[in-house]
Amino acid sequence: MIEDNMPSETDHPDTPALIERLSTRWGPMHGFTNDEGVSAALRQFGEYAVAEIDLYDRLADPGDTVIDVGCNIGVVARALAVSPTRRTVIGFEPQPQCFRLASANTFAHDNVSLYPLAVADQAGMVDIDEIDLRRPGNYGGFGLDPDRRSARRVPCPTVRLDAFLATRAPRPRLVKVDAEGMEATVLRGMLGLAHDRLVISAEADRRARVPEILNELQAICGTCFVGFFRPIDPGNPRFDPADRHCRNLHVHLVGFAGNPPDWIDKVRGVWPIQSITDFDRLCVARKPD
Repeated sequence: MIEDNMPSETDHPDTPALIERLSTRWGPMHGFTNDEGVSAALRQFGEYAVAEIDLYDRLADPGDTVIDVGCNIGVVARALAVSPTRRTVIGFEPQPQCFRLASANTFAHDNVSLYPLAVADQAGMVDIDEIDLRRPGNYGGFGLDPDRRSARRVPCPTVRLDAFLATRAPRPRLVKVDAEGMEATVLRGMLGLAHDRLVISAEADRRARVPEILNELQAICGTCFVGFFRPIDPGNPRFDPADRHCRNLHVHLVGFAGNPPDWIDKVRGVWPIQSITDFDRLCVARKPD
């Protein structure tokens, strides 16, 4: 594959090894050596976000378009791109270093298009954190919150998703939103994408933001669910229940503009909700062991 021939920072003896090649279930990918988030999971387990990807793979038919808002280093985009069910994937990643690796990890796949843009509810500019690759940390935890301040920030254009996709993919099947706390803002900018086959999966791991996210999701989608997804498959031979990547759950609100598929309520960890009260009750009582 093309990725195997791409230069790595380890190819230059005088350059610190800040980027590494990783062996994953979707083929070789590039990750950050000091990233304690997605790259660390790929390094240790060879996979990440597998339960979410399995759901998206089941929802999107051949020829459908999937939108990946906040694609990080491109795991979801890469996984859907190499699936036998061929779709178009359009991804957005505003963080420059993550966009660089997402591009490398999907470069060989002509059904993937990535844009170094932030998705919001209006066109403009926003300052985002710049990652110091020499310092360990969770590189997926950098958000676009304008109230945050960092010593190193870079300007990035913002776009409304419905306006940007109007001439590219006005009727996507699935939109996945992982915007580090800015999910409601993204949802407000996609009202024009509503159609009866639209599915939206928005990260909801910050309890204080969930009421707003749910409200915006319900403005587009008639039926909503909450999903508690394991990022690492329990069947993975290296699965370790004590490891944080195996122990943690990704919480998403999943909305259907039309009728949900009959099988959705049989998906492990996915439950229907109508209110924030339902969300709180399920968070306490229904999370998988």
